[in-house]
Amino acid sequence: MRKANRILTFIWAEFVFGGHLLSAAGAAITATALLLLGVKVDILILVISYLLLQVIYNYNHFKELDKDQPGNPERAAHLQRIRRLMPVLILAYAVALLVCSALANIQTLLFVLFLLFGGYLFTMKAKGLTDRAPIFKNIYTALLWAIGAVLLVSFYHSLSPNPAFLLIFLFIFIQLVLNTIYFDIKDTESDRADGLKTLPALIGGRGTLRILHILNAASFLPIAIGVALGRLPLFSLGLLVFFFYGLAYLVKTEKLADNQIRLLSYTIVDGQYALWPVAVILTRAILGHFS
Repeated sequence: MRKANRILTFIWAEFVFGGHLLSAAGAAITATALLLLGVKVDILILVISYLLLQVIYNYNHFKELDKDQPGNPERAAHLQRIRRLMPVLILAYAVALLVCSALANIQTLLFVLFLLFGGYLFTMKAKGLTDRAPIFKNIYTALLWAIGAVLLVSFYHSLSPNPAFLLIFLFIFIQLVLNTIYFDIKDTESDRADGLKTLPALIGGRGTLRILHILNAASFLPIAIGVALGRLPLFSLGLLVFFFYGLAYLVKTEKLADNQIRLLSYTIVDGQYALWPVAVILTRAILGHFS
């Protein structure tokens, strides 16, 4: 029984701290973009999105493993256990990613290589600029995710970007700026000690949460505008439920300790993206039933 519990604990830790939940979230964001654009949800593009994030974030976590302990002790402890295996996993993910991208088309392969280079720069250069440029890391990360989700659809399906692409990009971008800033809350004290200019380190946790409430509300404006102008389908409004989802965890955060915020970050905050396409599909079905 104890052995089974240890195995289940390891599987859960690998799912959360090994980046699988995060990568699945990226695939779900891509699926949401496909649904809003009225494009077929193809399993290959979802696998590409998943593997892309697995490569970028596992490489980042491997390179920064020794620095990760103060801010993310649970993740660092798990990754230390599989440290010797991580280079092999990263290589396997990268090979699978490039094969899947090549199976799509040459444009997708070239775009994936561009994103991998962007992820490499994030690890080697971008994070280090946080000690000089406030919230640079947050904007860079959100741009990489949002561009990756929206333009991957464009290149994979050979579609020309239009206003709907821009509106979806803005929604994803603002949501991810919110997400990455939220993740910095748990590291406020260690970031201050290291001289990093994250938003929580500059204005404190409470001030940061006030700004995050504003971002949470603002992120849904592109969706509402897109529906009002007829650029996005009516069922896009199903995403508005996540305004209340964000409101709930932001309010709850005010009463949590750092270790509880870490758990909330890795599960509830990152896990919400897996629910985006579910909300869109359900809303489409409900509206279709009454039309």
